[in-house]
Amino acid sequence: MHPVLFKLFGFEVRSYGVLLVIGILIAVWWARKRAPKWGIDPERMVDATFWGAIPGILGARLGFILQEWSFYSKNPSEIWSLQFAGLTSFGGVIMAIAGIVFYAKRARISAWAFLDACAVPLLITHVVGRIGCLLNGCCHGRETTAWYGVRISDTITALFEPAQVLEGFLVMVGVGLILLFEKRTRSYGSSFALCLIVWGGARFIYEFFRAGTSSTYWGSLPLTQAHVAALVLVVLGLVVLWRVSKVSRPLQSEEPK
Repeated sequence: MHPVLFKLFGFEVRSYGVLLVIGILIAVWWARKRAPKWGIDPERMVDATFWGAIPGILGARLGFILQEWSFYSKNPSEIWSLQFAGLTSFGGVIMAIAGIVFYAKRARISAWAFLDACAVPLLITHVVGRIGCLLNGCCHGRETTAWYGVRISDTITALFEPAQVLEGFLVMVGVGLILLFEKRTRSYGSSFALCLIVWGGARFIYEFFRAGTSSTYWGSLPLTQAHVAALVLVVLGLVVLWRVSKVSRPLQSEEPK
């Protein structure tokens, strides 16, 4: 594991933060390539980066603080850490989507079209972020003696399952299926709906490998809070997919209002 890439003036530059930035840059580049297909000026994707990335990072941090409030309530100075040492993907994605929708409404662009163009790039950002988790030594699976086991710390000799790789693989399979689906005529919002289904489904499976290790069970339930949140995303994606399928609209050459 390489949680810290290097130090700059005494400040630790962490691998997760660097990978997160790389993921955002890849997402912006791909979203610009996808924008014309939904009748959106590619430059608007650059403008929207601020509205998606900043709320996303803040949401990921806030979500983690709320999730680990028992620790942060006793260590309030840690709340303001700028080292990306504590983020949660659920909070990040929810706030990033909210920011993108806000920008789309402000720019008088169809929010559905904008979310469709950003859907696959957002999933890719998540996959790159999971590579950051692997380097950071967090979000791992159960202890194992198998050949693929990885060390999560220099002070821990045991090996653990690199469950982050599994989720990344599942999401990439989902990305491939969404791209195949997009070759067909569809209604606005369908790609975003599939994005929610893929992300929630992959996270639900992934959470079984984390439960009891890097993720805790929810009380006496055999599930974690992330299991429930993932199911909510899948159901929401199915509802959105059903709803938008009722209003079939072909892709347009101009920005949909």
